[in-house]
Amino acid sequence: MSPSAVRPTTAAAPYPRPALERAPDTWQSLDGPWAFGVGPDAGALDGAMRILVPFPPESAASGLSLPGFLHTVWYRRDLEVPAAWRGGGQVLLHFGAADYHARVWLGEAYLGEHVGGHTPFSFDLTPHLGTGPLTLTVRVDDDPLALDQPRGKQDWLPDESHKIWYPRTTGLWQSVWL
Repeated sequence: MSPSAVRPTTAAAPYPRPALERAPDTWQSLDGPWAFGVGPDAGALDGAMRILVPFPPESAASGLSLPGFLHTVWYRRDLEVPAAWRGGGQVLLHFGAADYHARVWLGEAYLGEHVGGHTPFSFDLTPHLGTGPLTLTVRVDDDPLALDQPRGKQDWLPDESHKIWYPRTTGLWQSVWL
């Protein structure tokens, strides 16, 4: 498919699956600023930093460039589901990838979890939509030293990446959309 055949909904957010086509009013990008915290519980979001999703917190593109090992990270953002979507059909929440073990809540409803740092996953939001605004919360656990966890060529040393190893990637690192 040629680049001109991809129909972006905004200049900054083309549909994340360019081989497919979606009408602009049938999907919504959730990429952009999210509240972000580091720590073992959701209290890490109190006084939260801001991160630019879909970039990992270790990267400069995320706005954070956090060094060191990030074992548990938290994301939160308010979600406005268009009124037209609430009454008809299924509303799915898609994640391109999260490294490594993601757990997802919509308001107080636990949607589920996904394990695997390089594969997409999604959840059905339809039963949880209600009528008002919603809050999406994501917890991602990643142990860069775990030998049983695939990491590709991500570096495990605490300093700058070395030789052929890439910088670590924790948390959301691919697009998120409805």
